[in-house]
Order: sequence, then C-alpha cells, then structure tokens
Amino acid sequence: MFCPSVWILSGVVFMIMIPGLSFLLNLYVRKHLRIFIKLPATTAKNSAVTGKVEFRNDSLLPIVRLFCVITMLNDLTGEQEELLIQASVGEKRKKEHTFLLQGAYCGRL
Repeated sequence: MFCPSVWILSGVVFMIMIPGLSFLLNLYVRKHLRIFIKLPATTAKNSAVTGKVEFRNDSLLPIVRLFCVITMLNDLTGEQEELLIQASVGEKRKKEHTFLLQGAYCGRL
C-alpha cells in the first residue's frame, strides 16, 4: 500500500470527486428550476417600475445559492440597467422577489 492511512486516501479521493459530483448535482437542479418575470412593458418618464421574479424549484434538492441578473434595455436610447438578485430556494418550493427598475426616459423597455 502506498498510503500510510486509509483516511488520507479516502480524503484525497473525495476531494477529486467533489467537482464532478457538484457538476452533476447542478445539472439535475437546473432541469427542475423555472423562473418567471412579471413586469410592465412600458413606463412613464422617471418613474420606477415594480417587477416580480418568481423562482420555482421542483427538484428534491434545495438551491442554496442562486444568482439572477435582470437587464432593462430601452429600445430607443440603448440605455441599459442591470440588477442582481441573489436567492435560495428550498426543495419543492417557490420564492418570489419584488424589485424596482427606473429609466430616465419613457418608451418600450
């Protein structure tokens, strides 16, 4: 045997397996995650838009760390605003977040 302890060998094997297991678990959860965004298509000048984003996790595993980037783009001016939402969703649950976006110009967003 080339290793002085079974525990050290087990730890090394486990550390090698962690990235692959993590990748497989992420693929499983990704197939069972649905995201719905609800917000108006137009807004008045300099007024805030209230939107909602709903995360639905239908998997048997919880999602501990979820990142969602919402981008608002004004078709006329090209103005762009980004909002980062961080969430966690338990297994077989849904979570809803309310957010505000504000554009300096009116028009279609």
